[in-house]
Amino acid sequence: MIDEVFAALEPLLGVSAACALSGKSRATVHRHRHPAPLVLGPRPAPAPHPAALSEQERAQVLAVLRSPRFVDKAPAQVWATLLDDGAEEQGYSRYR
Repeated sequence: MIDEVFAALEPLLGVSAACALSGKSRATVHRHRHPAPLVLGPRPAPAPHPAALSEQERAQVLAVLRSPRFVDKAPAQVWATLLDDGAEEQGYSRYR
C-alpha cells in the first residue's frame, strides 16, 4: 500500500514530499533505484594487523602458555605472573 501511495504522489510532489507523506524512507527509494553492483568471486584476504606477531614470536608465546607452569592459566594471568617474576614489561605490552 505504501508503494502505491508513493507511486501516485511522487510525480506530483517529488521524492522527499512523497516519502514524508507515504511513510517510505528516502534511503529505501534511492537504494532500490541505484542498487550496488554485485561483486563476484572470492573476497580479498584481509590485511594482517600491524601489531600481529611473527611466526617466531607466536611460537614463543604459545610455548610459554603451554608450559606445565601455565597450562591451566588464562593469558592475562600468565602475563601478570611473568611481570611479577621480573619479566620486562616492554616485551609484553604488545600482547595486552
